[in-house]
Amino acid sequence: MPEPVRKDCPLDKLVRIRRQRIEKSERDCLRARQHWRECRRQLRQQSKGSKDAESRAQQCWKKARKDFFDMSISSGQFKKAKAVFKKMQATAAEMRALAHAAVDESKLARTAYFNAKVNLAEARKQAEKLDLMSEELRRTDVHEG
Repeated sequence: MPEPVRKDCPLDKLVRIRRQRIEKSERDCLRARQHWRECRRQLRQQSKGSKDAESRAQQCWKKARKDFFDMSISSGQFKKAKAVFKKMQATAAEMRALAHAAVDESKLARTAYFNAKVNLAEARKQAEKLDLMSEELRRTDVHEG
């Protein structure tokens, strides 16, 4: 009487491990996409804030010049308005610098997302190859048995 052939457990373990890696890669990919979306949202907010601050500074300066040339404000008030304009310009420049930093962060997040996507595709391809090999081994076992 021939001994029963034991099932190949290492292959099943390998399949389970591959599935766990795929699940981890999917979670990493989703996390990276969410982070990229958040970075883009922050970038939009900072860009809009920077443009709004710059626009407010320009409007303030135009009004001060118009009032001065219309002689509705004194030269002292005009100098004060000019100082306020300079402060507003500095604030707008700081906001613009923050927006540029957000661009860099967004680019890094985009790169991380696409790398995670490539890793997920590679893991899925490897798992598919392993599934095909496992299926082929099962078929040969059935035909032999």
